[in-house]
Amino acid sequence: GCGYGLLGIACAKWVPNGHVWLGDISARAVVCAQDNVVKNKIYNASVGVSDVYEFAANQQFDLILSNPPFPEGNKTSWPLIDGALERLKPGGELMIVVMRTGAYVKRMQAVFGDVEVCAETSGYSVLRATKKNVNELGTEGRC
Repeated sequence: GCGYGLLGIACAKWVPNGHVWLGDISARAVVCAQDNVVKNKIYNASVGVSDVYEFAANQQFDLILSNPPFPEGNKTSWPLIDGALERLKPGGELMIVVMRTGAYVKRMQAVFGDVEVCAETSGYSVLRATKKNVNELGTEGRC
C-alpha cells in the first residue's frame, strides 16, 4: 500500500544504490506514486498495481516497510505480515507503523518469533521484526 509514494521515495533517496518497490492495489494511488517518483527524480524505484506482494512476487528484500491503511483493518495487514518472512533475505526486517500494538505484536511474534517497538510518538508505534539468519536459529529450526 504505497499510497502516493512518500515512504518509498524517502527510502529510495536513503539507499541510492538499492532498489525500492512501491505497490498499491489502488490504480489511482499507483498513478500518484509514479508521478511523485518522476517529480522527485527517483531512478531506483519501480511502481505498480499490486495486492500485497504480487508486483514484486519474485523479489527478496532487505526491508519491507508499511504504514497499513487502518480503516481497512487487519484484512490488509495480516497478509503483509504473514507473507513477509518468505520475502525477506536473512537478516531482513519488516517494519510497520501501527496505532494499537497488541494484535500486531501477537501476529508478528507468531510469524517471526520476536518483535520490538522501535519508536513511539503521538499514538503511533513502529514495530520491527527480523528474519533470523540460519546460524541464529536453534536446533529446532534446522533440518
